[in-house]
Amino acid sequence: DMVDRSELARFPSPAYICKQRSSTDTRTVAKDQPNWYGNQDCTNFLRVDSSTIGKEYVLLDEKGPGAIVRFWSTFAGENSGEGTLRFYLDGSKVPAIEGNTREILSGEALVSKPLAMGLSVLSKAKQWGLNLYLPIPYQSGCKITYQSDKVDLKEKNALQPGHEAVFYNINFRSYDKGTKVTTYSANELKKNNKLIALALQQLATPDKALGLKKLNELTFDVELLPGSSKTIKINGSRAIKQLALELEATHKEQALRSTVLEIKFDGERTVWTPIGDFFGIGYKQLYTNTWYTSAYENGMMEAYWVMPFKEKCEITLHNYGKETISIKNSNVKYDNWKWDNLSMHFGVSWHQYTNMSTGRDKYLDWEKVGGPFDINFVTLQGKGVYVGDAICLFHGDNSWWGEGDEKVYVDGETFPSHLGTGSEDYYGYAWGRPEAIVDHPYISIPGGSNSWASVMVVNSRLRALDGIPFNKSLTFDMEMWHHFSTFINYAPTTYWYIRPNGTSGIAEDVAGVQHQVALKREDLISQKMTLSVEAENMAVLDMGGGTILYNHYGVEYRDIWSNSAQLFWQNTHKGNKLELSFESVYNDTYNLNLFCTTNKEYGKINIYVNGSLAAKNINLNNQKIEVIPVELGRFKIASGVNKISIELVDFGDGCQVGSIGIDKLVFVKQ
Repeated sequence: DMVDRSELARFPSPAYICKQRSSTDTRTVAKDQPNWYGNQDCTNFLRVDSSTIGKEYVLLDEKGPGAIVRFWSTFAGENSGEGTLRFYLDGSKVPAIEGNTREILSGEALVSKPLAMGLSVLSKAKQWGLNLYLPIPYQSGCKITYQSDKVDLKEKNALQPGHEAVFYNINFRSYDKGTKVTTYSANELKKNNKLIALALQQLATPDKALGLKKLNELTFDVELLPGSSKTIKINGSRAIKQLALELEATHKEQALRSTVLEIKFDGERTVWTPIGDFFGIGYKQLYTNTWYTSAYENGMMEAYWVMPFKEKCEITLHNYGKETISIKNSNVKYDNWKWDNLSMHFGVSWHQYTNMSTGRDKYLDWEKVGGPFDINFVTLQGKGVYVGDAICLFHGDNSWWGEGDEKVYVDGETFPSHLGTGSEDYYGYAWGRPEAIVDHPYISIPGGSNSWASVMVVNSRLRALDGIPFNKSLTFDMEMWHHFSTFINYAPTTYWYIRPNGTSGIAEDVAGVQHQVALKREDLISQKMTLSVEAENMAVLDMGGGTILYNHYGVEYRDIWSNSAQLFWQNTHKGNKLELSFESVYNDTYNLNLFCTTNKEYGKINIYVNGSLAAKNINLNNQKIEVIPVELGRFKIASGVNKISIELVDFGDGCQVGSIGIDKLVFVKQ
């Protein structure tokens, strides 16, 4: 099932439901109750079992026929994750799987990668997200336990020294009573070694194991003028097996977003998505290679989703952009398909939450209700299977954007049967790591997650055995739980199969695809002045060898800064300059005041306006945190881009590196 994509295109038989058990905050009980966005997501277990071997923390205990289909975990703390993981199957008191947790989940003990591996492997191993995709089937039940003497059930702070924090998400299938399932065992694993080896080989095959059979082919190379479209049609009972193309444009980033793929199967439109998002790269030509999509830096993009239809298919490319684009090296490969009452149409929905406020004061006030909020990826009506999603985002802060948990409601559930522990955990990595993840069949972060910078980010999770069937409806929400208050362009893409007459609640988002893509922070955060300009909104031209953060503190500090934020320049040295710019809509002369923060760690600075020295040896070293105005004098401010420069003259008392905080620049017309 993992290597035959046609299986996804038929509703499961025998039927099953897919659910999730996780270490999510146990205080999350209802939308109208406090802590619906609770973030104490570690070391929460079903219970503790005690026996002659000691305490075992129970992660999952399910009855009936089923299978574990995805097991993700990460840990925090010294020597964490080195405890013993055990799988007890069919009521046996002897574990069918037992061993070092990291070794089992990372591919060292049970099965090799990609069915078991750690992500992000470029970071320290202790910060990996560990992913096991080898199915563990059982006939009458499964209990999974973890044993470690470092766990403290009372400690919910994941980074508390001396404490082992355990995070986990386990996806499992539950089959109807009476369904025959062959239970996992060491003997069964050995018996199926050749099958597993073949699956591992196919999942890593660049040609995506399309097989040797010659498929029918169509091409649709075309020059698309702004506002124009190109449609090709296929008749008969068929299934698309591959869709590939290369896009050329003067402004390629915008073209990847403004060029839209639309597909109608048997007269029903189920696919409407920008080209770049469809292939899993957002709006940059990046490298990625999953079991369903690939893209290459030379421009080629390929998709291998199986897309069946009973009578006809129409594939349309729309150019919603402002320039002509060229589609080259295109092809659609398709084969015959026997349509039956299990066959489903393939669907993709896309929309963007443009310039969305992330909320405020969540970092220090995260216990309080009102900061985070749920946003909808998709709501599906009908009968089908949810098979994956991706997010493409650009945010205006050098801080973590993905603390939010997924919430999946199936067939009218009032409480989600899938509730996780963080966006990065859902997408298979951990701790908001910035490393790229490619060449994995089901997980992709092309170009890196860039968690701590204002750059484009793409996270993808595609499903095989962990697809989520629904008979009536499915709603997928994700918490927007950014650490700080800023703005974000947040675009979810969802992949699904659905029986005829099923619908997606996501309408075509023409405004979203026509919106200018953000390539730098100023594309999202306006630096235009009126009578003042916030320092955190200025463009950073040169960080002077240091780093930039945009500080948003809790209630004890937020009122001292306008917009409850400051620009924070840190880790710099004497003589270094921070170069900032803002855009003036006026052409006039002003008295300028730069509002700076004082702090016991801050030093002395010189301030320049458009290259001219405006203030010298300003001492910001103070035991009290407060904002003071620094008079810069009278300056001509021209329409367009103007510059403010901060030079570090001396460190703060007892400091070995420089830190400076700037609130805003105020213009006074005399």
